Amino acid sequence: PPRSTLFPYTTLFRSISRVLTSSKPDWNADVSKDPRFRRGRSAKNIGVMASFVFPVLTGKKIAALFEFFSNQAVEPNWHMLETMAQIGTQLGRVIERHAAQQALRESEERLRFVMDHSPAAVNLKDMEGRYILVNARFEEWYGLAAEDVIGKRGDEVFPLLQDRKSTRLNSSHTSIS
Repeated sequence: PPRSTLFPYTTLFRSISRVLTSSKPDWNADVSKDPRFRRGRSAKNIGVMASFVFPVLTGKKIAALFEFFSNQAVEPNWHMLETMAQIGTQLGRVIERHAAQQALRESEERLRFVMDHSPAAVNLKDMEGRYILVNARFEEWYGLAAEDVIGKRGDEVFPLLQDRKSTRLNSSHTSIS
């Protein structure tokens, strides 16, 4: 059977506790000789000598722990500890990005649901007046597909409105000779 089923994480309780408390990796050079290691005798029986645990951090919160075992007693390698701490931080950033992307997708889905179930024709424009979002009612009322509107200004989508505006402006500025 795989070592993980023979040697569940609870056997590393003290190492895990230290990592959970400090948010820093923990290295145990020889678990069979460490009285803090809860199942040192069991570890020796299945050939585990050294253990190494490092956290995956999302900000200051521990998102996961990685555990490694060796069948040889291995003294701590401080360079490796620092490297693994950095890897844990980088993995945490991947988790954070994934969570942020998921939250954004869910927010967009909620917005789309509200927009498409609104009885009004709704649109959003950017600072330059370009459409960035239109709802289904907008498409129905104006007989336009969203892909024909998105990225365009109102005068590009509705040129007749632009013509009416300029006609009104011209007719309101009559000159007297």
